[in-house]
Order: sequence, then structure tokens, then C-alpha cells
Amino acid sequence: KDKPFYILASFPEPHPPFAPPHPYSEMYGPQEIVPPALRKGELEDKPPHFMDFYQGRLYSNWFKGDRAGNSLLGVTEAQYRENVAHYYGMISLIDENIGKILKTLQDLNLTEKTLVVFLSDHGELLGDHYLVDHGPFHYDSVIHVPLIFRFPEKIASNYEISSLVSLVDVPVTLTRLLNISELPDAQGMDLTPLL
Repeated sequence: KDKPFYILASFPEPHPPFAPPHPYSEMYGPQEIVPPALRKGELEDKPPHFMDFYQGRLYSNWFKGDRAGNSLLGVTEAQYRENVAHYYGMISLIDENIGKILKTLQDLNLTEKTLVVFLSDHGELLGDHYLVDHGPFHYDSVIHVPLIFRFPEKIASNYEISSLVSLVDVPVTLTRLLNISELPDAQGMDLTPLL
């Protein structure tokens, strides 16, 4: 608590096979999950790999089903609802553990002078557009991901921007916010003017 520190807390979840521990596996009932809104024929005018994913030619076994791969093909509604309920449970597990980290900072009186950044590398389709997985597709559910900065000493709270940013911008922004030497080959843009 009395020295400068850096902590990286990396959560690999939520990731297939979507199997959170109890009580998170029961936190969201499958009956609460709303199936994705789908438009018949929406993959027909897309690049070929969209249909390849849907038809199982580009295969993974993330969802259960007769021909499930990277799509809803062969996945029953019950299987879909259970998978998504477990996905949400994993997110709640992460939320709780991030809360423990933030509570520790508070208990040590470090909240005001500690920069916390929360980010994700990608979202998930979870059945949107008949697809599961996360790529190679550029739908909002895949690319519109959290990027949250909290630094009470230098950043106003409860402020949201809608500008397009990238994770490659994070290192440059960190060096500016913390007044430390710039990285020699950093390629991103400084986001501090937005913050």
C-alpha cells in the first residue's frame, strides 16, 4: 500500500464450454433467457465464411447440438437458453471478483490515487445472426466492448463517450495518465482528451 504497484487481473471467462461453478450456474434461469432476434435469410448476402460458420464447415464444438459448431444449427431452444444462462453466470462471477479487488483498494485507502482500467478483447454473438463465437464478424455484439477507466484523482466519474476507440490506445493513455515515460513503439492514440 505504500509503494507504487501494478496489478494485472486477467479473467479467461466467459469462455466455452460455459460451465460456471455453483451458485453462478443457477443464478439465471433458462426460462429468463430471450432467444436472439433472427431475420430469415440474413446470411445469404454476406461473405461466404458467414454461411460456412452457420453450416458447420468452419467447426468448433462450443454449443451442444447435432450439427452445432459456430451457429445455432442443430441447437435446441433449451440448449441455447442453458448456454446463455451459464454465460451470464460467468459474467456475474467476474463482476463479484472485480468487486473484491475494488473493495481491497478502498480498504487500503488507495481508491483516489489508483488508476483502474477494465476492458475486454471481444464480445460474443450468442446466437445473434444465427451465429455463435466472436469472429471473424464485425457485429456490434462482438466489437462494442467495455473500456472503463476509473481514476478519481484525474478522471470525472459517470462520464460516457461514444467515440470509436481501440485497445491499442490503452498503453499510450496509461503512460499519459500516470505521467510515466512513453513507450517507444506505441501505436495507439492518447484518450486522455476524451476522458
